[in-house]
Amino acid sequence: MKRLLSVALIVSSICFVGCGGENTIQESNSSKTEVVKNDGETSEKPQKTEKQKLKEIKNFLTSDIWNDGFCDISHYIGDGKNSTGKTMDLDFTIEQLGKAMETKKEYDEYIKGLDDSKFSDVKSDWEKLSGQIDILYGKLKDKKPVVGDYTYDFDTGLYSQYSDAFGKDIDKVE
Repeated sequence: MKRLLSVALIVSSICFVGCGGENTIQESNSSKTEVVKNDGETSEKPQKTEKQKLKEIKNFLTSDIWNDGFCDISHYIGDGKNSTGKTMDLDFTIEQLGKAMETKKEYDEYIKGLDDSKFSDVKSDWEKLSGQIDILYGKLKDKKPVVGDYTYDFDTGLYSQYSDAFGKDIDKVE
């Protein structure tokens, strides 16, 4: 029995090694799917439409930039707690926001590459929004806020205005 199990294991190993090989990627523009073959496994992964990608960016703005960043920091300045009244590590929050800024650079490039005629409003809103994100993040990097320092200028009004417009224009995309 052990011998039979050993032979089966060896045969299976040879099959997996023989079926492996280099990764291959095939794209199909008509079906918008990508077939990925890796170590003998094939899977289909749908490519995102422009609207889906823009919604991903909108979610990123809401979650990573606003909720876990600017909103929490605004509340921290007021009372030393995050936006839900819980303890917050300001240095960690700024560090995480820095990581999000790297992702934002990728989104800057993506939006820059969109068709001007179809996405002019989205691109215009993003330009303002992206600039405002850079300004607010720059303030945090230049001078870390202190609890109760109401002279610290961290006005998120323009961010909210541009973010709302960006979201509305994404909703209009066909």
